[in-house]
Amino acid sequence: TIPSTYNGKPVTQILESGFANSTNLKVLTIPSSITSIKTSAFDGCSSLETVYYCGTLSQWCQLTFEKSTSNPCYNGAELYIENTLLTTVVIPDDVTILGNYAFYGCNYINQVTISQNVKTIGRYAFGKCTSITQVYIPANVINIGAGSFSNSGLKSATFASPDDWYTYSSTTGQRNTTMYTTYLTTSYLIHDDELYSKLNKPFLMI
Repeated sequence: TIPSTYNGKPVTQILESGFANSTNLKVLTIPSSITSIKTSAFDGCSSLETVYYCGTLSQWCQLTFEKSTSNPCYNGAELYIENTLLTTVVIPDDVTILGNYAFYGCNYINQVTISQNVKTIGRYAFGKCTSITQVYIPANVINIGAGSFSNSGLKSATFASPDDWYTYSSTTGQRNTTMYTTYLTTSYLIHDDELYSKLNKPFLMI
């Protein structure tokens, strides 16, 4: 269990490689005071099976995960929020930016509902969520990070507003100004090198 305070001060971060290669770690409790988890914090935690988060789903969605191995669930550990295993995720209405790697590796999540208030879906937010097969992207979403559903089970993506999207190469820094309409398909959500932003909206690098 990670304490919420230490020497009278709140614990807000898990440092780089903080639990790396803790092969005997099976159960982890994360307090709601944590706001960011650094690179490779849980890299090599091959025995981690269960993660209990003491905050709300909204707070989890807005945690800062620097890399995939910052998320303790990256290797398939079960995530419990408010003592409930997440198999269905409904992004709360107070979340406008769904963080990078938010549910990376959560292969037991089989359904996700993105609220109308979400504007940004972070990089690899649902990467390796192999049980997710379909998703609906609301009209208010204007940015979708690279690989948002990379290595997931996604087979069908429906866009409320399918017109006027860019692709943006995070590798070359070049924007493809071709508008994707009938070609806007599932493949764009699993691509590892592109970011996507709606035409005629401020472009936001995430």
